[in-house]
Amino acid sequence: MDLSSNYLNWENDPTLVEYRRSCLDFIEQTCEFRCVCFKNPKKHQSMKNRFDTLGLHLQIYDGVPHTDPRIINNVITKTGQKRNISSSLQRLWSVTYGHIDMIQMFYDSGKEYGLFCEDDIYVNKTLPFHLPHICAEATELDLDVLLLGYMKTHKIESWMHGHEL
Repeated sequence: MDLSSNYLNWENDPTLVEYRRSCLDFIEQTCEFRCVCFKNPKKHQSMKNRFDTLGLHLQIYDGVPHTDPRIINNVITKTGQKRNISSSLQRLWSVTYGHIDMIQMFYDSGKEYGLFCEDDIYVNKTLPFHLPHICAEATELDLDVLLLGYMKTHKIESWMHGHEL
């Protein structure tokens, strides 16, 4: 399948409909999608909807509370004094442990590929078409980790060229 095909109009092309189905079959058998979403039902539903629209099953992890025993709330300074870590550091550790937990859940799943995200990402509509190729290239390169993503300094709107949300 030529990657330059117009995947955005796949519904109108029987060949692309069949190809998409084969991509989704591959993804279902080999990939696990996990998202950390800490106590935010609106973002939880938004992320589920984004992945459902693409035909991808997303598992939402509620995350790690700041009171988790792995997050050390008291640190000992060089002078031997105890002090509490800031709430922003507790939040960072909460997110970090949330990702570590999701990675462990992925290892326990037996799937070959794990994709992890937070609850504020936008997913390109053509991801199902590209993911089998991405996985194949990651395997060919013998990668344990491949970071996919991009950062934007402004909100992506559906009308913007080059951003197929």
